[in-house]
Amino acid sequence: MIESNDYAGIVYHFDPGLLTAAVLLLMLLLVLATAFLSGKKAWRGLCLGTLIVAIALIIYLTLVLREKYYRGILPIPFKRLADSPQPAAVLSEMLENLLMFLPVGFLLSALIADKKRRPIAVTVAFSLGFSLAIEILQYVFSTGYAQADDLLMNAMGAFLGALSYSCGRRIREKRSA
Repeated sequence: MIESNDYAGIVYHFDPGLLTAAVLLLMLLLVLATAFLSGKKAWRGLCLGTLIVAIALIIYLTLVLREKYYRGILPIPFKRLADSPQPAAVLSEMLENLLMFLPVGFLLSALIADKKRRPIAVTVAFSLGFSLAIEILQYVFSTGYAQADDLLMNAMGAFLGALSYSCGRRIREKRSA
């Protein structure tokens, strides 16, 4: 669906219910896979393959799918939400950003949990860098507005994904002890 508003020109926007259901299903499958495959080569391969697909999908949705004809910078967090005549559409877009990075946080944290001391912090830092690169490229290629909101929501999604992996791992470790 294409939606228009004063701040962002044209924004590609997906049905949040469908996107939410797809991400929650993916997260459920990953949690189940954690319970049965964790620590095995198959688990690492599944995580790496799914992470590559998730990153490619994010690049496709945020850079390739969009038409090239508008750009700008919105550096003040949540200003667009406060000023929008359609706050529900802006909230929906913010939710989409959060949901897009949820699997990235989960998968990256799962891949580095044994190798790094602070996998959640590393995951959030990676996601912020990746998100910043997307925002810069959207500006350079005129495919969207570089927004502070996007950085915050993407980092929050990665944080929640990493946190969910960390919690699941602790539960699994307590059960097996």
